[in-house]
Amino acid sequence: MILKNVLDIEIDDIIQLWNDSIGEKFPMSEKLWTQNTLQDKNVLREASIAIYQNEQLMGLVVAKYYQEDFQVNISPNIGWIQCLLVRKSARNQGIGYKLLNHVEKVFCDLSLSEIRLGGDPWHYFPGVPYEDTVAIKWFEKHGYKNSSIVTDLLKEVRNMKPYKLENSSHHLEY
Repeated sequence: MILKNVLDIEIDDIIQLWNDSIGEKFPMSEKLWTQNTLQDKNVLREASIAIYQNEQLMGLVVAKYYQEDFQVNISPNIGWIQCLLVRKSARNQGIGYKLLNHVEKVFCDLSLSEIRLGGDPWHYFPGVPYEDTVAIKWFEKHGYKNSSIVTDLLKEVRNMKPYKLENSSHHLEY
C-alpha cells in the first residue's frame, strides 16, 4: 500500500473512485471536486490521504478544520470528515479503518474534541446520507453516534419569474 496526499493525486482517479462508489445517487464532477475540495482552504492537508495498491486508488479521506480568515461562529474544537470512500472491490480489508484512524490521530494531535461527518464548509453532504445504512452502521461500529438527521434543501429557481420589490406610498423612507 502506498499513501499519498489527496491534494496531490490525479483528479481523474478521484472522480472515477467517487462515481464507481456512490456516483449513481451522488455524481461527482471535476468542477465540483475542484470547488469544494481543491479550492477550499479548510482542507487539512496532513489528514487528507489516499491509499493506492498496484497503482490503483483504493480509498481516500478528506478532512477539514476551519481555517478561513472570515470570522464565523464555529467552534475551534471541531474537525470534519468531508468524505471517506473505499473502492467497492477493496471493502472489508481494513482500508476504511486505516483512513479513519489516520484522520482521528491528526485531529487528536490538534486537540480537537469533536469530529463531524459532513456538514463542513463547502460540503458535499450535510451528514452521512440517511439511506446509506451500511456507512452509518460502519461509523457507529467505530464509535460515532447517530445524533440527528440533517437535511440540505434546495429549490430550482431558473425558470421562475423574479419578484419585483416596490416602494409603495404607504412606506416611510429613511
